[in-house]
Amino acid sequence: MKMRVLCAGALCLALAGGAWGVDIMVDSFDVGGVATNFTSVANSGNMDETGLSGTDVLGGQRRSYLEQLTASGTTALEINIGASSNLVYTSGDSGDGLFRLSYGFSTDLNANLSQNGTNNSFRFLFDVADFAGTIQVIASTTAGGSSTGTVNIAGGLNAPDPDRWDYLFFSSMTGGADFSDIDRLDFQFETAQNSDWTIKEIIVGFTIPEPGLGLLLVPVLGGILYLRRRLSKKA
Repeated sequence: MKMRVLCAGALCLALAGGAWGVDIMVDSFDVGGVATNFTSVANSGNMDETGLSGTDVLGGQRRSYLEQLTASGTTALEINIGASSNLVYTSGDSGDGLFRLSYGFSTDLNANLSQNGTNNSFRFLFDVADFAGTIQVIASTTAGGSSTGTVNIAGGLNAPDPDRWDYLFFSSMTGGADFSDIDRLDFQFETAQNSDWTIKEIIVGFTIPEPGLGLLLVPVLGGILYLRRRLSKKA
C-alpha cells in the first residue's frame, strides 16, 4: 500500500508540470464578440474591443485584424459568436488571408509573464486546424526591446479529434524583451487557402519540453524500482 501511494505521488509530481508555473490567460475568447468577413475583394480591417474582463483577456482589450490577400474567394473571422466561445477563422473558394490579435495596443500591459522564471511558454489550444500554418509572436516592452518567435502549426486536426496544445518557448524567441514586464503582445496567424482554424484559448504558463518529460520520469521510475526491491526483500 505504501509503495503504491509513494509511486502515485512521485508520478503526480513529475507530470503536473503546469503546477510549477502560474498560468496567465491571454485570451479565453469567451468575452466580447467580433464577426467580419471579406468576399471577392482584397481588403483588411481592424476591430478594437475595450473594457473586457481582465481575467479573460489580458489587459482587458483586444484588437482583431483580418486581411484578405486575394481578389477572389472569402475569408472570415469570428470571436465568441453564437454558441462558439472560440476564435474561428475560415477561408473558402480559394480565398487566402491572415489574421492578427493584439493586446496592449492602447494601454501598456505591464504584464509579468515569466512569474519569476516559473513560466516559460506561450500555449495555444486548437480545436480545429485542418491545414498547416504558422503563428508569429511578438512580445514588446515600451522602454525598448522585443522578442519574436514562430510556432509551426501542424494540419490534420478536425472535429471530433481531441483538442491539441501547441507551444512557443520563450527561450526559442529572438530579441531582448523582458518577460517580467511585457507591455504589448502581437500574434499573426497564417494558414493555407480553404482552411479552417478554431482556437479555444491562448495562455502563458509552464510547459515541459517533450525530451524533458522523459528525463523527469527516469528518476521517478528508478525510485519505483528501488521501492519494489526493498519490499520484495522484506517479503
